Amino acid sequence: HSREGMPVTLEALEASWMPWRGEGSLWHGTHTDAVPSIAREGLRPQERTHVHLAESTASRVGKRANVGVMLEVSPPRVFAHGLGIFRSPNGVVLAREVPPDCIVGVVGVSS
Repeated sequence: HSREGMPVTLEALEASWMPWRGEGSLWHGTHTDAVPSIAREGLRPQERTHVHLAESTASRVGKRANVGVMLEVSPPRVFAHGLGIFRSPNGVVLAREVPPDCIVGVVGVSS
């Protein structure tokens, strides 16, 4: 899900996915040193089209190598911002972005 060379709009891409209708929190793994900027700016997709999320802290999806923390994301808060959450055909849960107030917890990950 890279932006480079993407032949369709974000809306068309999202229309090809199923809306996510799960229950409970979603998770995003990141490095500890990224937490201050995420607290200010939220989760942004950077070079990708969407932020990758996971339905459990045990999932490998939504984690970067050498993750230091898992960020807990509140889907109702994401929806309150008018943003969708989607499941792509390969099962990945995705959002265009996650505003800072949608991050409701931080859990440390031991190596």
